[in-house]
Amino acid sequence: MIEKQAVTTRLARKLWSYLPPCLLRWPRCWPLLRHYPAILPDHELFQRWNRSPWQEYRQWLEQHGLQNPQQWRELRERARAWRNPPRISVITPVHNTPDEIFYECILSVRAQAYPYWQWVIIDDASQRAEIHALLASGVCREPRIKKLYSEKPLGIAAASNRAIAHADGDYVLFLDHDDRLSLDALFCLAEAIEQNDYPDIVYGDR
Repeated sequence: MIEKQAVTTRLARKLWSYLPPCLLRWPRCWPLLRHYPAILPDHELFQRWNRSPWQEYRQWLEQHGLQNPQQWRELRERARAWRNPPRISVITPVHNTPDEIFYECILSVRAQAYPYWQWVIIDDASQRAEIHALLASGVCREPRIKKLYSEKPLGIAAASNRAIAHADGDYVLFLDHDDRLSLDALFCLAEAIEQNDYPDIVYGDR
C-alpha cells in the first residue's frame, strides 16, 4: 500500500507543479480538488481500521461503515456530482504525538472519500523530531494541507483558534492529533449539511 501511495503522491505533485501558483491558493482552488488524487485505501486498511475491542461499535461498523475500496469509490463519485459541495476545514493542533499514531491520523484525512477538505495543522512547539519529519514528508505535502508552527506552547484552545484563523472552508471540524477519522466521516458530514440546507452546526460521533 505504501509504495502505491508514494507513486500517487509523486505523480500528483508533478502534475500540480504545472499549474499557476494563483490556482493553488485558497479558496480559489476548491473546485479543482475533485481532480486531486487521494491516498487510495486498500482492503488491508479497511480490515485493520474496522476492528474494535467494543463489540457494539464493531457491529455498528459492519452495518454502517465502509467495508471495501469499491464502497469508498462510490462515495467519492457521489460527492463529485454535487453542484455546491460544502468545504470542510479540519483543524488539528499537534504536540509531541507518538509518530505512529500521528501517521495514522494523517492517513485518515488523506484517504477521505470526500475530496473537498482543507487540513490546517498547527505544531504546538513539539520537541519530537519524528513529528517534524512527518510534517515535512511527502504524506503532508499537498495543496489541501496548510501547516503552521508555534515556537512556544499555546495550549489546545489557543492553537486551535490560530488554526481557525487560517481556515478557508465553509465549516470547521476538530480532529485530535491522536485520533483518526473514519474514511467516510467527511462525506457523512457534508451529506448532512447539503440535505439540511447548510445548518450552523453539525454534530458527529463514533
